[in-house]
Amino acid sequence: SVYATALMPLNLRQSATRTLVTLTISDLPSLPVAGNLNLCYDGNVHTGSATAGTGEEVVWYTASTGGTLTVAPSGSSPGTYAAWAAARNSTTGCESSSRIEVTVVIHAIPAVPVSQGDKIICSGQAIPALSVTVGSGETADWYNVPAGGTAVALNTLIYVPTAEGTFYVEARSSNNCVSSTRTAVKLTINPLPT
Repeated sequence: SVYATALMPLNLRQSATRTLVTLTISDLPSLPVAGNLNLCYDGNVHTGSATAGTGEEVVWYTASTGGTLTVAPSGSSPGTYAAWAAARNSTTGCESSSRIEVTVVIHAIPAVPVSQGDKIICSGQAIPALSVTVGSGETADWYNVPAGGTAVALNTLIYVPTAEGTFYVEARSSNNCVSSTRTAVKLTINPLPT
């Protein structure tokens, strides 16, 4: 802080009082904490987030430096959506010295597995393997039920059951996204005639 007076240059007379002039240097806010999202496509809109400190707000930009103001990254279809977040002190207006990237990554889900055919055998014959094909880089999980339940075999395109029944298989991608539905594959064991 300093005090200023008015001075008349000819007779060097000063004002009767002085005016207080203060320079305040406020701390910069810390970088906000990114709320990135990494998920599988489900048809819903998903929006990234960032968390600033107490008394601060998040300001969104289109680039890590410069750029223009924007909104939090958001998307509903497979792809990557990004924006950069800075923290701004709500009282002083000071912003963090840098920005953090916030991303929303939505992965495509695999196509439904294709069955290599149901199997029919006679009682006493060796139980054959059931199999499906899936997309490149994908694998399959097998279940006893068409939805939910506990897997009877994971990460395999071939499954050898212990008894007859209908088995349901879903495709799984390297991102752990699964197909929207399961494919039914049936094993029938016919009794021998008397």
